[in-house]
Amino acid sequence: MHQIFRGGDDHRVTATFVSDGIEVEKFVTWDGFEKKIIELEIDQAALASGNGKLRLTTELSGSWELLDRIEIDYQREMHADSNQLWMKGLEAGTHTVRGLSSANVYLVESPTDQPVWRSDLLVTPEGDGNYSATFKLTATSDVLVSADTAINEPLVTADVPSNLKSRNKRANYLIIAPRGLTDTANTLKAYRQGTHGKVKIVWLQDIYDEFSFGRADPQAIRDFLKYTKERWRKAPEFVALIGRGTADHTNIQGKLDSWVPLQMAVTPWGLASSDASYFDVDADGVNDFSAGRISVVTDEEGVAYVNKVKNYESLAFDGNWMRRVVLAADDPDSAGDFHADVATAAAHVSQLGYDSEAYYYPTNDIGAVLRDSTTWESSVVGYMGHGLTGRLDKFLKKEDVASFDNSKGQALFLPLTCSAGNSNYPGYKSLSETLVFPDQAELDASGRFLKGAIASVAPTGKSLNADAGVLATAFYNAALAEHRSLGDAVTVMQSQSVGQVNDFMLNIYWLLGDPALVLN
Repeated sequence: MHQIFRGGDDHRVTATFVSDGIEVEKFVTWDGFEKKIIELEIDQAALASGNGKLRLTTELSGSWELLDRIEIDYQREMHADSNQLWMKGLEAGTHTVRGLSSANVYLVESPTDQPVWRSDLLVTPEGDGNYSATFKLTATSDVLVSADTAINEPLVTADVPSNLKSRNKRANYLIIAPRGLTDTANTLKAYRQGTHGKVKIVWLQDIYDEFSFGRADPQAIRDFLKYTKERWRKAPEFVALIGRGTADHTNIQGKLDSWVPLQMAVTPWGLASSDASYFDVDADGVNDFSAGRISVVTDEEGVAYVNKVKNYESLAFDGNWMRRVVLAADDPDSAGDFHADVATAAAHVSQLGYDSEAYYYPTNDIGAVLRDSTTWESSVVGYMGHGLTGRLDKFLKKEDVASFDNSKGQALFLPLTCSAGNSNYPGYKSLSETLVFPDQAELDASGRFLKGAIASVAPTGKSLNADAGVLATAFYNAALAEHRSLGDAVTVMQSQSVGQVNDFMLNIYWLLGDPALVLN
């Protein structure tokens, strides 16, 4: 392994609060291996105007930081909001909470640690139809006060026992999904069992039940897949994960868009998400399954993607676009000679019998090319150059996809850049996710999303240009010359690149889409 961590405190972030002439600043440095908290002491009067701004600045090049949350602690009147009041670090003494609409009031001490349900509180009418609740604390504690009208009834569902460790299990195509995306899983199963034989759905909670004692642990998914490889009578060839994953799997930020948790891989710049960590069960750098993730949040989005695949695979051969490969190159700089690399890729694709088109910035307006809907009516759209999670440098941003109209056909998207497939950020889709999978609001009247890309092989973190060129050559050979499925093509790409590229590069390029799909 040639993976690198910098020593010492190689992360530095400065927090600055500005409001009506008041400015407070503080910085922290740390090694990046654990969370760091920045605390600013501000006169709470500075918050009253609503003009306050908090700015976080990363000061060291090459360091990446993820903001978990912002908490504001201030003195306030003990008045319930929507019939509840949660008080953190409430000091010992007698306290009264007002503004409760019901005489039935509940008091819970230490609600998130070791909760104690207390009944020793005094509820008093306030004379305006509301009530107040008075209680006493003997020590500083977190406290939740709630009227009964703000308490939801618990939802109880029966757990159906599974038997995933039976050695008689078999599958050609395996679907791993949360029960919240049942329609997507069933739609994909119904389609793929007509093309790939034995298809089995395994529910995510059943994997947790049998491989991590019911705990939501991503390692359980890898352990389960390892078990299928070694113990099932017929190990699956294809594995599809259904559901988006983000760095906020516990939903601290309330985005509710992480269904299947992310695994992480070590890179020279820190950690990057990596589904390869699930599928490479023998840790040799190569997936042991033809695998991909259908990164959707709702069943409407998931079913629309499956229908997009069905439509793609039903198209009659049209050599005008099915043999077309469009490649775009950023301006060369210290990161790589993108022009030379795209010229090499275009020549290679032509040798494979495809019609290659190469565009070079600034000679060509590659932004106009990439934003042109007809560009995406191709077999492959590739790019080499600089990029971020939501954009290819200044040429294409994820917001541009809304104006696309390439219903005749959708290309595979192969961005040889940085982070174009990164789904870490809750509430924020990557460029690759935006191209491949719909948002629910983007579906047409028939619930379809026939535009953008059919799938993407994209990096989740910083990528090395020379290594990316090696990966691309192997991928083109497998997907275009040999007409392998996309999941197979990724596996071939990895196996042929072991020893030729840095190890982390094998982990950060992943498939977003159906692994059984074959390019037209």
